[in-house]
Amino acid sequence: LPFAAGTPPIPVETNQNATVTCDDDWCEASFADGTLTLTVTENTTEDARTTILKVRSKDFHPLLITVKQESRLVFAVISDVHVGNTWGAGYKVKIPQALQHLTGYGKLDAMAVVGDLTDNGRTNQYQEFVQFFGSNSNIINPVENFIFMMGNHDNYDSNGQNNYKSGLRSFNGNRSYPLDQYVLIKGYPFISISQRGSANNDDNVSNGTTSYPSTVVTTLKRYLKRAAEEAPGKPIFVFTHVAPRWTCYSSWGEIEGAAWAMKVLNPVLNEYPQVVAFCGHSH
Repeated sequence: LPFAAGTPPIPVETNQNATVTCDDDWCEASFADGTLTLTVTENTTEDARTTILKVRSKDFHPLLITVKQESRLVFAVISDVHVGNTWGAGYKVKIPQALQHLTGYGKLDAMAVVGDLTDNGRTNQYQEFVQFFGSNSNIINPVENFIFMMGNHDNYDSNGQNNYKSGLRSFNGNRSYPLDQYVLIKGYPFISISQRGSANNDDNVSNGTTSYPSTVVTTLKRYLKRAAEEAPGKPIFVFTHVAPRWTCYSSWGEIEGAAWAMKVLNPVLNEYPQVVAFCGHSH
């Protein structure tokens, strides 16, 4: 069941007179005209909860049905932390402050850092990034899933992709960290797409196809198709560093001058109106 209140129908085929009871007051159950109906209150706790339904009839032993209701989905999104930049105290002060603030209120199901994890994509910068995001003093309450992706600055080093994949191994069971991801969190699809080049925009079309080449576009199409099939009726959360064109501040070059945005992903995203896209780059 989702976390929200409601009465989702559960069909039950039987030719017996039956009654149903529930162990907990957050879930009420009734049985009429061959249909078992549940009424649940909203789960405002941090954890999933379960209860047992007992379906009884004089003609069969009690049927026990376990009902699990997820807790509310809670996640945070930040971007452009630029570990390694030389702008004064900058990231060394702001990253701990941001992490302590975001994790100080309770457990998070996910935290996404939407690109430009580092300022130059160097190995030592990823080492410092991991120290910030793996610190118990910064992560006050648990974060169940970290979702990272590459931005344009993470591609500044000629070996940037390898530095990223090896530098974040500790967040992936000591395995190479993926460039692109599809993750289901509490039944909601999370899709992350890494930038493969260092361009700010695709005013020059080749910038777009370098940063998000055809293989990446194909991956996004595949992930979106899977998400729509696995989570019908739910939003699909997509994370990329550079914003799609004509979506938010900094993406309207016709009005704002040179846009920090790319239109290479627009045709794919436009096919799925349930997409909620989170992007960084414009600071």
